Amino acid sequence: MRRLRRQLDQHSSEWSAQAHRWLDWKYQVSQHPLLSVGIAAAAGYLLIPRKTPAVQVEIDEATRREIVKQLQRQQFNEPISQSPAVPTLWQTGVTIASQFLLRSAINYGVSQIDRLINSVQTATEHPSSDTFNAPGTHDIHSRNTPIPENNLHLYHG
Repeated sequence: MRRLRRQLDQHSSEWSAQAHRWLDWKYQVSQHPLLSVGIAAAAGYLLIPRKTPAVQVEIDEATRREIVKQLQRQQFNEPISQSPAVPTLWQTGVTIASQFLLRSAINYGVSQIDRLINSVQTATEHPSSDTFNAPGTHDIHSRNTPIPENNLHLYHG
């Protein structure tokens, strides 16, 4: 009886794992990539609404002339709108250069913060038994000790 219960427990856990695997879309895509692309294409084809055909209205010549006259009156009575200003080549170049400089400054700042965090983590993982600190390093255990290798003047504590 115990053996039967263990087997049932083992089979139920295997079935549960297999059911989770069958329902996991990432697993299915990795096992059947072409079928997944086909299903996605079919779903997109079926879900995207079709274009409605253009409605053609038959109007007589007198109505057409009246519509044309009204459109011409509207066209001449409304002020001509100005098209949006197109940036010059100089403005485009300045925009691109400023975006590049901003991204470079952000990347530099992030790398400096990452370097600082890594140095603190390394120092806490491997504390030295020496009381002497090498040049360019700092004691992370002392309070209000500025970090000497940069001008950030960050204080621990």
